Amino acid sequence: MHYTLDITKRRHVAELSSTSTMSIAFPDAFGPSAYSSVRMIVAERILFSVAPSHAFNSVFSGARDLLAFHDSSDNWGVVQAERKHHKVFLDFRHWTGLVPAGFEADFLGSRYRTSFFMLWPPRLHDRHIAPEYPPFDDEYFEWIDLLEAVAGATNRFTMLELGAGFGRWTARAAAAAQQRNLEYTLVAVEAEPTHFDWMLQNLQDNGLKLDDCRLTN
Repeated sequence: MHYTLDITKRRHVAELSSTSTMSIAFPDAFGPSAYSSVRMIVAERILFSVAPSHAFNSVFSGARDLLAFHDSSDNWGVVQAERKHHKVFLDFRHWTGLVPAGFEADFLGSRYRTSFFMLWPPRLHDRHIAPEYPPFDDEYFEWIDLLEAVAGATNRFTMLELGAGFGRWTARAAAAAQQRNLEYTLVAVEAEPTHFDWMLQNLQDNGLKLDDCRLTN
């Protein structure tokens, strides 16, 4: 996950760590805002903050967002952030296609039943979709790990998923490996019986031959 911001005032950049891989913009100062003090630390992949959550979360609410800040020198202003997806996503084709009723799909074309999720509304009709890249949430780095592993494989890709749930990452690994024309060995372990049954169903829904996978309950 990368944030790219234009530099317009450099006096505040001292707040950033030396490992920054992005540039930061502080537009013209506004008057006092409702937000409390914000101190930003930029690491290689993510922007952290000790701001109150209602201020920090505004960075994650859209593709371009404003974050109000108040620094130790009593300067007020707004940071505008533009998020960019990790470059490894460009190594994979963005899938579009028909999704049957009762299913959702991700950008690789891996599908999963909405009935696996208690709070998801059912999809009552077949529809043609073009799924977006995954959101910037707590699973985002798992996506990066998976795609980088597949992109770095030659000839064969092997993955072991422990606590596999309904096998969504196993199915995604197969979809990613197929895009790269890789043979694959997939091992998935799930102890809970209902989730294991869901995993069998999910892998079959995604066209995987169960005899070609090593599945343990």
